[in-house]
Amino acid sequence: MSPRPTLQPPRVLPVDPDDAPAFAAWNDVLTRGERHGRERYATPWMPGEMRERLRSPEAGTHLEAWALVEGRPDEGVVRASALLEWRTADNLDRIDARVMTDPAVWGQGHGTRMLDAVVERCRALGRSRLGADAWWPIEAGTDGEGTVGADFLRRRGFTLGISEVLRVLPLPVPSRSEE
Repeated sequence: MSPRPTLQPPRVLPVDPDDAPAFAAWNDVLTRGERHGRERYATPWMPGEMRERLRSPEAGTHLEAWALVEGRPDEGVVRASALLEWRTADNLDRIDARVMTDPAVWGQGHGTRMLDAVVERCRALGRSRLGADAWWPIEAGTDGEGTVGADFLRRRGFTLGISEVLRVLPLPVPSRSEE
């Protein structure tokens, strides 16, 4: 009888865009996280576009992909994804991060572990400001209080900096005579 493989605690690993299986698993969680609750309005990057963004970021920008992997070393499952972006010529104190957790495992600490790793990476790069996004329906008000994303970031010390409103105009637009 062979020994059972030892389970490792979740670990945060860099994602190589040229490692097809790792990239696909990371991108899947990032995309599903972005779409969750915003199915009609989310605009995630297509996998090929994201891969190229990571391989060849625009001038003056650096990008990194990170995955929180849970399970056996040989069969880990991505539970959270992070995309870090920072400028190299200006805003030298800031990193922007998109952190997404697989919606199927929300509330199990994966997002917190990933955000903690992102904060540590930010510090390691000598950056003192970290920007992150959260989305909520307009009915939740201007600060998103009571919504999952805004409350998650607020509990971790983030403060609201800029709000944007997504407005949708269904097409075709009726002419004035049709109103």
